[in-house]
Amino acid sequence: PGEGEYLSVLSTHFERVIALDNSASMLNKARAFAAQETLTNVVFVHGDTETALQQKLAIDCAVINMVLHHVPSPGRLFEDISQLLKRDGCLLISDLCHHDQQWAREACGDVWLGFEPDDFSGWAQHAGLREGQSQYMALRNGFQIQVRQFFKP
Repeated sequence: PGEGEYLSVLSTHFERVIALDNSASMLNKARAFAAQETLTNVVFVHGDTETALQQKLAIDCAVINMVLHHVPSPGRLFEDISQLLKRDGCLLISDLCHHDQQWAREACGDVWLGFEPDDFSGWAQHAGLREGQSQYMALRNGFQIQVRQFFKP
């Protein structure tokens, strides 16, 4: 959930929102934001997708916003999310398109320098998800963002 700003948007569209983060300090920031905004339908879980699987969570929608380029095995997240999604559930991802800005590794902790659209498509297909809509946006700083939608049939 990062620092929690997006939780206020999600909480208006869903009965229950699960904020999952492997960083206790970020989860605490998100928790403080939710308290400040009086978001009463947000549940905070410290851990990763394996934690969610162990807790046998079943979800209608997963939102992964600017996270995948920081994790060692993004394909694994597709597999885990596919197991967590209910039938007809939706996975919504926004992340960087592939770039060659090597400085981002050290300055921002990026493990990946973005992704090709085919990366997401391949991981989704392997995880049993089908593609939905896609949108690509250029940012003023030279980076491009891809917003992708996948469904569990």
